[in-house]
Amino acid sequence: MGTRHIEQTTCMRKRLKETLETSSTLLSHKIKNRQEKEIIIKNENSTGILSLPIEILFEIFSYLGPQDLYSIRDVSKYFSRLVDEPSVWKTYEVKENGPDTHEVIEQLKKMPLLERISINRRPDCDDILHQLSLTNRKLERLNIVDCTGSTGKLYLRAIHLTRILERCRRLHTIHILGSRFRGQKFYRLLGDMKTRLRTLSSQATSSQFRTFVKHAYHLGEHNREVMCAMCTGQKAWAPLRYFMLERTYTSDQRRPFVPMRRTVLVSYFYSDFVSIDVSDNDRHATTNERLQSCP
Repeated sequence: MGTRHIEQTTCMRKRLKETLETSSTLLSHKIKNRQEKEIIIKNENSTGILSLPIEILFEIFSYLGPQDLYSIRDVSKYFSRLVDEPSVWKTYEVKENGPDTHEVIEQLKKMPLLERISINRRPDCDDILHQLSLTNRKLERLNIVDCTGSTGKLYLRAIHLTRILERCRRLHTIHILGSRFRGQKFYRLLGDMKTRLRTLSSQATSSQFRTFVKHAYHLGEHNREVMCAMCTGQKAWAPLRYFMLERTYTSDQRRPFVPMRRTVLVSYFYSDFVSIDVSDNDRHATTNERLQSCP
């Protein structure tokens, strides 16, 4: 009886996997017109997509981008209800000519599992960032391009960015391009992230960059002194780039993927990248290091 149950379970898993792969391929194609939608609906039967458990459909939808999800929503009322479920949306793109501020905020409230967001050329970025800090704490990637805080205000309010760093503990990739903000707390928090920060592309003044370097204790005293030398006292914003690469080894069969070395690449104000090897574990600086770095 036990052997038979195992065989049935294995067979069921195999069929589900095959159905999942077929369904994912079908759903990933954008639906161009009403005729195609009707054909898809007519072809669905007891062994088709509609017969899949809701959990499997959610899994399929989780691999699709926003545009595909919007297309699927128009296929049928059933799909529309599924697509509107919060667990489906892990990626969200807010464009210049997209929904108004109120609608964007209401959508963010329904996306507690959101992992990635791109905000492009929006004049209401402050309101969007404020909502992100409240309801989207599983955020991993933040991309802001050519945005202003609000109508008539050039700079973003730094308080919303700092709250995102404080509350979104999974955040590791940040791109803020063509958008500026004042203050140093954001860069202090970036340095405090240590090896959790994987990618950073932003603009920073000399004092903001020094604040980041001062608190990036995992980079070591000597390397931080080299980084501080990149500052020439300029007051204007300059490009800041930070990338962390991980190398692994497979010599131990019991632990096939063990981080061996982390390499950080840092560049500021168009200088050459500084390559820094970082230990596997976050290392806290000594009091002496903290006092000597970045005067």
